[in-house]
Amino acid sequence: MADDIILRAQGICKQFGAVTAADNVNVEVPAGAVYSLIGSNGAGKTTFVNMVTGYIKPDQGTIHFKGREITRLGPRQIARLGIHRSFQIA
Repeated sequence: MADDIILRAQGICKQFGAVTAADNVNVEVPAGAVYSLIGSNGAGKTTFVNMVTGYIKPDQGTIHFKGREITRLGPRQIARLGIHRSFQIA
């Protein structure tokens, strides 16, 4: 894994029944970068964030953070590594 890539998702797939929320998603985020997820409703943005943060597990693919595979870790374990999220409360 390249030293400058802090987050890498490879071949991430997630289905909910007949609905494919993420299909072969590949993302590399270099250290120090700031990115935004933009897309229409139902595009899979929240599903992707939920997979990276451990709230749901991908059906296929791997997620690495700082060179460590985190694909099957839970949200608390991932948060301890430094990946955090907040929830929108209406």
